[in-house]
Amino acid sequence: MIQQIYEAGYQSYFYTGTQILSVLLAFGYTLFHCKKYKMKVLDAILALLIGIGFVYLWSMVEPWIESGFSTWGTKNTVRGIIVLPLVAWPTAKLLNVKYNKIMDLAGPVLCLVQGVGHIGCIFVGCCHGYASDWGIYNPVYDEIQFPIQLVEAAVAIAVFVILVIIAVKMKYKTYGLLGPLSLVLFGLTRFACEFGRDNFKLFGNVSVLALHCLSFVLVGLVWLVVYAILYKKKYFQNKELAEAAATK
Repeated sequence: MIQQIYEAGYQSYFYTGTQILSVLLAFGYTLFHCKKYKMKVLDAILALLIGIGFVYLWSMVEPWIESGFSTWGTKNTVRGIIVLPLVAWPTAKLLNVKYNKIMDLAGPVLCLVQGVGHIGCIFVGCCHGYASDWGIYNPVYDEIQFPIQLVEAAVAIAVFVILVIIAVKMKYKTYGLLGPLSLVLFGLTRFACEFGRDNFKLFGNVSVLALHCLSFVLVGLVWLVVYAILYKKKYFQNKELAEAAATK
């Protein structure tokens, strides 16, 4: 089927379609869950738009810096994920929304977008695996390759499901926990998947994107340590009680 789509010249439509679908699902998730976090719909949508915008912007700027200011932009938005914790802070101030609430919404969304959007890579032959006796046809290289794109998509969606289950189990009182958890879980799983991709390796079998993924894990782990310290001191719980008392 992929070969027929490529020969008909429709591959870019299928790729773009999966990207659009991923964004639409992100909006759907945000609309459904923002009320769970007691966020206004407009605030949640604006936060999502700002987040997507800055992730895309950084995915354009970062390769430019990395290449010594010679190559601008990339379709790989994974590089932009690292800016989410930073972007969420001024966004929270701008919208007068709690930072933790934005990150609880953003955590699952980034995994959902990456998972669904990555499916489209099989149609244009990017982010491919190694040549294999079993797998999917890559029209660009005219060979059968291991479907690492679908593995990465499935893993990202699995992380999304895990984060949603955690939110439900904690009755949406996660105090921003889903933000760092998404970075750690997505970063670790994507790092492992990078070894199955046939791309440029810096050393051994480690790619540039693999190092990016490790940076996600590092930021997430530091964040979780701070989270654990604050939670142990009942920072979140006491703040919640104080805010509830102030509204009475």
